[in-house]
Amino acid sequence: MTITVEQINFWRSAKSETQHLEFKEAKNQFDNKKLYRYCVALANEGGGHLLLGIADKPPRPVVGTAAFNDPVDMASKIFQAIGFRVDIQEVTHRDGRVSEGSSNTISQIIAAAVEQGLVKNDPNAPAESKRYARYIPAWA
Repeated sequence: MTITVEQINFWRSAKSETQHLEFKEAKNQFDNKKLYRYCVALANEGGGHLLLGIADKPPRPVVGTAAFNDPVDMASKIFQAIGFRVDIQEVTHRDGRVSEGSSNTISQIIAAAVEQGLVKNDPNAPAESKRYARYIPAWA
């Protein structure tokens, strides 16, 4: 599913975050391990979206993010760390930070879409991946 500016604006208007929707400001960075945990948590709750570059609290202004330079590379790292695919998109949004001496800048938002999965303990998982809940894709 392609995430549009209109969809992002609809999500921003929500009264609060939910078990299927998370916002993180992440202007300059976002810890990879935190990202992995959020992806697993969203999968275990039935799927959802993590939006980087948007403030957590209403009215949730778009601040933009430079957390990940290469979304394709980050998607690969997520897959290697937690064993399932997460779709990552860059979305350009005009409601960005106001820079001194200029009008609103165009800001990038990173949207991670996570599909539903089920928790399963895997005693044979490598030590690094045991930090995260195990996941079974909904189609398995």
